[in-house]
Amino acid sequence: MLINLTKKYIRERSFLELCRKSGVTRNTWRSLLRGGRIQKDTLDRMYNFFDLPIDEFYIQNLSSRYTDWDETIETTIKVIRVYLFGMTTEEFAKMLGMSKRSIERIERGELKEQLTVSFFQKIFDKKNIAKCR
Repeated sequence: MLINLTKKYIRERSFLELCRKSGVTRNTWRSLLRGGRIQKDTLDRMYNFFDLPIDEFYIQNLSSRYTDWDETIETTIKVIRVYLFGMTTEEFAKMLGMSKRSIERIERGELKEQLTVSFFQKIFDKKNIAKCR
């Protein structure tokens, strides 16, 4: 969605106006359009400029910045907790109605059976998403 809106904005207005109004440099926008990874604060600025909700692209972009982590669902959960919500393990556990130890074990890949649809529904519940950023 972000890339499509960026291309549309450039077509309808101009690249220069996009840079001026968003506060994001031309090279950063070009990097985005070429599939490059974007830093969280810049990505936040881009999403805020277009008034976009957090989506899969946002989360994947953040996850891809950490190549030393395994590319797993556990990594994604940690990225969501740290970079999307900015929460400690304890705060995240409280928000989800779980124990801190359970969240730690999920992030280490020890409790895969806990990764149910309802687990993710809790994370992306509207009242929890309102706590993002």
